[in-house]
Amino acid sequence: MTIVEAKGISYTYPDGIEVFKNISFKVAKGESLGIIGPNGAGKTTLLLALSGLINNSGEISINGELKSEKNINDIRKKISFVFQNPDDQLFMPHVEEDISFGLSKLGYSEEEINEIVKRSLNSAGLDGFELRSSHHLSLGQKKRVCLAAAFARSPEILLLDEPSNELDPGGRKELTGLIKNFKGTKLIVSHDLNMIAEICNNVMILNDNIIKAFGGSKQILSDKKLMEINSLEVPYIYR
Repeated sequence: MTIVEAKGISYTYPDGIEVFKNISFKVAKGESLGIIGPNGAGKTTLLLALSGLINNSGEISINGELKSEKNINDIRKKISFVFQNPDDQLFMPHVEEDISFGLSKLGYSEEEINEIVKRSLNSAGLDGFELRSSHHLSLGQKKRVCLAAAFARSPEILLLDEPSNELDPGGRKELTGLIKNFKGTKLIVSHDLNMIAEICNNVMILNDNIIKAFGGSKQILSDKKLMEINSLEVPYIYR
């Protein structure tokens, strides 16, 4: 079953620079898709378009529902976006407030929200962090708080932008395990191609405004010529 479908979507920055042009693809429910490519290829912009945070031309459907101004709020309820920089996402005094932000607007009671916060922290390996200050945490802990906040909304689709960026090996391993445990659909933008190989069953290469390749992770990531012409390297797992 297709859960994300893009048909002929394009996006141009306000300064006139075209990011991607007339691209189309489908993502199946439960799939983990790695979106890779050189810097400036439009990978993050694509995630923003899929989540409805920017307006693109063309059509995007989420779970069979065509994204529009009328239903964008309903669409966003199905998606959680985890930004590359946790400080762009964490802004409340305490961890529990960052995680619970917006849940009351979804109709949850205070008792239900408290339970969701505890469950989400547990799923991110952060038991007892409710009253910690998000801004006093390590980078790895901040990234896990962002994941906990994403899990709290029970999304069908998780969008992650460079989740392992700047993490040490231990933090990267912990975060990779948490992402793997999410059972919904995952779209991951990353230059960490070893992480992409670990998590994703399919890969898209975005470059020169178009999709250069879309298919099985091993098939694409192990293709030395394909990777090199797109300014990428074969991850060590396939060397």
